[in-house]
Amino acid sequence: ERMRLSFDVAEDCNNLIIPKFTIQPLLGNAINYGVGKMLEPCAISVRIYREGEVCVCQVRNQGPPPEDDLMGKLRRGELAAQGTGVGLLNIDQRIRSVFGEEYGVTVFRDEKAEETVAQARFKAMTAEEMEGKSRE
Repeated sequence: ERMRLSFDVAEDCNNLIIPKFTIQPLLGNAINYGVGKMLEPCAISVRIYREGEVCVCQVRNQGPPPEDDLMGKLRRGELAAQGTGVGLLNIDQRIRSVFGEEYGVTVFRDEKAEETVAQARFKAMTAEEMEGKSRE
């Protein structure tokens, strides 16, 4: 009763791979920092869609805004990661090491929707394409 969860996966993403341990930590953070910080019910939405050759896994929640430049501060070591699980920085590092520096995790506030957004962006690939890439 404290959380409303919805999923929206674009049809053109059905055959794409999502790196392991990507959605779970994004969703876990939405629960901890969204639902956990609110007294009233919190809506969380998970959306997976394509932007050209990029797959975007986005988790939105109605919780409080994130710290400014959260990912930049984590990458520079200016902010200590919290929790004990696979964190945003770990997801970001794994995605960047596999797909390149133009990909990774961002966290920001969508002021118009009044939502905090955590998203992972990586190259849209099928399992077969990924297997071929790992052989290179």
